[in-house]
Amino acid sequence: MITASSRLYQFFMENNLQSTFTETVSLLRILITTPLTTAESERCFSTLKRLKTFLRNTMSQDRLNALAMLSMEKKLIRDIPDFNKKVIESLESLIGLFD
Repeated sequence: MITASSRLYQFFMENNLQSTFTETVSLLRILITTPLTTAESERCFSTLKRLKTFLRNTMSQDRLNALAMLSMEKKLIRDIPDFNKKVIESLESLIGLFD
């Protein structure tokens, strides 16, 4: 969906008016690239709230922080090949230290 500000910006660019209306073009560029909602950050805080509510009494602050980071960075984690396998192997080696 193209907004009115996007159409106005395109008009300025297509007619080479950016040198005449430099401040207007700069403001339009900022307006176009600024998100209208804070959905991503709200989603992260919502996830943290659900995690904290569900496991509030059974986990330390370090574990809560780690789970929150995993939840917020799930796209990055999905892109790491064999992430689950690497974590399991790492935990197994730590457990082996205590045997």
